[in-house]
Amino acid sequence: MLTHSNISSRSLIFMCLFFLLSCSKQAVNNPDPLAKNIIALTGSEGAYSRWRLHKISMNRVEQPQNTINKEYYKAYLLNGNFEDGDGLRGKWKMVTADSLREVVTNTTTGAYAIQTYQITNLTRTELSLRYLVNAREVSISFTAEK
Repeated sequence: MLTHSNISSRSLIFMCLFFLLSCSKQAVNNPDPLAKNIIALTGSEGAYSRWRLHKISMNRVEQPQNTINKEYYKAYLLNGNFEDGDGLRGKWKMVTADSLREVVTNTTTGAYAIQTYQITNLTRTELSLRYLVNAREVSISFTAEK
């Protein structure tokens, strides 16, 4: 025979279980594209430490492999600093999810040099940038290096 206290206890247990089960669902986490690109650019997931140059194109014409400096790299640190294989150092910032700005702070003249890149591809293993030099379009591609 069901009593009022049995019904109340069962109702309370049912409501608690329902509440716990409905609250345990994982929320869909869609990261901000800018934050996602910063993670990929800096390798902050621990996948690599820097980007190694592997392809250059001028006005959409790929340059021969023998003209590529195989020792050239770029490294973007999570603290906003960067360095490259030519000895340039400075600060970097993602302006938008597809735009990167470098401010070189160790120029020989003491003046800052600013370079803005369009990011054409950025994954955990590949970085492709495009920019203009003397009205010529330059595209450079890098692969992640451990």
